[in-house]
Amino acid sequence: MDAIVQTFGQASLHGISISSRVQGEAALAVALAAGGIPAFATSQGYTGSRQLAVETAAIGGGQAVAKQLRKVNILACGIGLPVAPVEKDVNGLRSGTPEPCR
Repeated sequence: MDAIVQTFGQASLHGISISSRVQGEAALAVALAAGGIPAFATSQGYTGSRQLAVETAAIGGGQAVAKQLRKVNILACGIGLPVAPVEKDVNGLRSGTPEPCR
C-alpha cells in the first residue's frame, strides 16, 4: 500500500497539467506496473483518457486503498473492474479527471 501512496503522491507533487493528463495517466500506469502494482489494461493499453484504473485485490480492495490515499490528500475511488472480485470491497481503484470535468 505504501508504494501506491508514494507513486500517486509523486504525480500530484509534480503538477501534471490537464493538457498532458492523458500522457501523464499512461505514464503513471506504466510506473505503477513497473513497481508491482497492477494497473488495469485492455487490448488498447492502460488508458486513452485522463483516468486510469488499478487492480486492488493484492492491496486490500479499491475503497480501502482510496481511504489510505485520502489521508495524504489524494482523491481516488473504488470501482468494479472485469477481473476477479475482492471480498467485502471493490476490485479496482480509479484515479484521474473525468472527461466532463476538464
